[in-house]
Amino acid sequence: MYVTKIGVLVMVALFSIAKVRGVDRNIRDTTLPVFAFEMIITKLEHLLDKWNEAEAAVKQDREIVEQKLAGLTRSIIQQEKTMDQLLTKQQTLLNQMLQDKWNEMKAEMKQDREIVEQKLADVTRSIIHLEKTMVQNLTKQHTQWNEMKAEMKQDREIVDQKLTGVTRSIIQQEKTMDQNLTKQQTLLNQMLQDKWNELKAEMKQDRDIVEQKLASVTRSIIQQEITIDQSLTNVKTQLNQMLTEQTVNAKRKKMKQEIQKLASNNDLARFKASSGLYLQSISSGSCKEEPSKESGKYILQSTEKDEPFLGYCEQTAFGGGWLVFQYRYDGSVDFFRKWTEYRDGFGSMDGEFWLGLEQLHRLTSARKHELLVELKDFDGNYIYARYDEFAIGSEEEQFPLAKLGAYTGTAGESLLVHKGMKFVTKDRNNDLTPNTNCAIRYKGAWWYNKCHDSNLNGLYRNSVDGKNIVWSHYKLRLGLAYTRMLIRET
Repeated sequence: MYVTKIGVLVMVALFSIAKVRGVDRNIRDTTLPVFAFEMIITKLEHLLDKWNEAEAAVKQDREIVEQKLAGLTRSIIQQEKTMDQLLTKQQTLLNQMLQDKWNEMKAEMKQDREIVEQKLADVTRSIIHLEKTMVQNLTKQHTQWNEMKAEMKQDREIVDQKLTGVTRSIIQQEKTMDQNLTKQQTLLNQMLQDKWNELKAEMKQDRDIVEQKLASVTRSIIQQEITIDQSLTNVKTQLNQMLTEQTVNAKRKKMKQEIQKLASNNDLARFKASSGLYLQSISSGSCKEEPSKESGKYILQSTEKDEPFLGYCEQTAFGGGWLVFQYRYDGSVDFFRKWTEYRDGFGSMDGEFWLGLEQLHRLTSARKHELLVELKDFDGNYIYARYDEFAIGSEEEQFPLAKLGAYTGTAGESLLVHKGMKFVTKDRNNDLTPNTNCAIRYKGAWWYNKCHDSNLNGLYRNSVDGKNIVWSHYKLRLGLAYTRMLIRET
């Protein structure tokens, strides 16, 4: 501020000197009027007056601030003194309170120490009393133990004497028992010899009776065969007559149906043995051609060259015309079987059965067939899988699943992985798994690969196990309660 004021005074002085010395001549040369310098000087003088007034005001304000700061300082010093006095009083009171509390705690600790010392004295007296009691008891027990040792020694001598007597008695009894056993063995041998002689005599007598009965049965069977041959000859003659008469066609159809329903595998064997029987007159080419359209057992003969066989026709499911070749529903038939049994077939068409691989080969190689697989779980849920083509190869080829067409159904596709695989049984290993037989491992027989997605000839069980009747894409490894496999000509 002082520097600025001095600068203003210097400028005023310079302009005043210039005016006195005639510097206005130079100023005129610069075309600046003289009165302009006078105005500048006037304004500078006015500015200087203002500056002096501002400086006086600032000085006055500074004095006021310094007075206020002095008053504030005195107030703070007074407050600090007051606070020091208060803190001194509080410290004195706190020290007094701590001293009183310490005196109280010392009195309580002294009282507690006296109580503890009394209790320790009581405990010490109690321990001394217990020690005396224990010493007395140990002395008594030691005396009793010595007495027991003496009694045990006496008892041991008595037991040793008794054991010696028992040993002699046992030895004597063993000798007696040996003698008795020898006698009993002799008697038993004699009885067995007598019984064997009696049985030989009875067996000889029974054999004579059986031979007589067998001779009688043989004569009866021969007579029945002669009668059957005569009856079949008469049937043939009657059938030939019926075929020549158009008026008796209805009777012929009725007779055919009755023979179909009453026929069995044993009947077929007799029919085949009779060279005079015209089988084609009472058989159907397939279930699809069976005119009755009723489900049941029928004699079927695909061509004149094929031997007739007994099959079960399903005429209601999916339009009918299906031949059932596998049926399981209660586990009454064991399906863990050998190659020849699966080749020739087993079971009964009145229950569970397998038609036979050889028959399937003949049928599917002679005409095009489709496949239907019906399944149920143990909760009664029905599902099915249908394939528009199905064929089985020959026994020389190991009965492979030669053809398997497109799938439709609700069960899921669980047979395609077996396409082209040879059939496997527990005594014929044709699978692709090294060092094992899938049929033995999974207790069935099937077109195993490595090993299966389906195992419909497995064990009949309500459990989760790959050895069960399984169709994996329905429920993995869940045993099924019902399975039926059917084929139909297309």
